Amino acid sequence: MRSIIMLVLFAALSVPTASAQESDRGWSGTGDVALSHNTGSTDFTSAALEHDLKFRGDRFRFELGTSFTYSRTSITFSSPEPGAPDEVQTTTFEIFEVNAAVRKDFRGTVYGALNSAWDRDPSQGIRTRVRTLGGLGWRPEGEKTSGRLEASAGLMYEVEVDGDSKTFPALGLTFGLDRRFGSGGDFSIESDLVGNLEDTDDVLIATKVSVGASLTERFRLSLRYRVVWDNKPADAVFDPTGTGERTSTPQRTRTSLSASVSVTW
Repeated sequence: MRSIIMLVLFAALSVPTASAQESDRGWSGTGDVALSHNTGSTDFTSAALEHDLKFRGDRFRFELGTSFTYSRTSITFSSPEPGAPDEVQTTTFEIFEVNAAVRKDFRGTVYGALNSAWDRDPSQGIRTRVRTLGGLGWRPEGEKTSGRLEASAGLMYEVEVDGDSKTFPALGLTFGLDRRFGSGGDFSIESDLVGNLEDTDDVLIATKVSVGASLTERFRLSLRYRVVWDNKPADAVFDPTGTGERTSTPQRTRTSLSASVSVTW
């Protein structure tokens, strides 16, 4: 994981700077319908709906991202009686995520940033997790390549599915790189680190790699791979069927591989 962060940092620092294109000004949005395979505390296949809304002005940027994931998983229970058929139970659960960011340019490629996020992931023992971080960033931009490096601090609030909660000061670091190539292809990588300042062993790192290609001016296909590493996951037990027959505990590492169809406006 450390090597991924160093790679992103090196790539971002090597991006040539240039002024943003006028065509990027104003409102824009992207909607995605995705199918993904997920691993972690439990393996499951899910369908997801995602939407990103952005506004870009001369010195001001606003971004709002929402994600809803619906999973349906079949779990097989072996029968204790010889010769008896196994029991198959189907369970469903939902994962929600909302991210909002406001960025204000100060001078050149330096800007101030305020980021807020809320998510709910019962498979990882999280009923509610809220974070609000503010800080400074550096955004070099080229004709086809752009990067982002942010450092921020703030607060994080977590409530586990068993009701345990905690609030702690947090430090955030974000590295990003976007690259357009060919007539309609693009590549992006982003790594987001959040650390607990009260417990330095409590670190969450999420890295996402995406490759896409445009089908038309509005439609495109994307392939995404996401890795989340949580050094101290929730202590809560995930009981997908609600019967107590099959439970799992959140794991440090979880992954998601998804393919999506996107429409832009």
